[in-house]
Amino acid sequence: MANVGRKLGIETEGALRAANDKFRRRFRRVEALVAERGVAIRDLDFETLDELWDAAKVAERAEVAQ
Repeated sequence: MANVGRKLGIETEGALRAANDKFRRRFRRVEALVAERGVAIRDLDFETLDELWDAAKVAERAEVAQ
């Protein structure tokens, strides 16, 4: 993938760091949403986690738009 990125003119290390940072931010937001519900993340099914992930994405995009 690094070679493909370089061929496309993408600074691959920076792109990977940005993607990891975005994942961490969203996962922390999901953890906060789960904590607000007073449940353990391991007790939630995939569908619920996916809904929380989508909510985290929407919230992050709304913050960026401001």
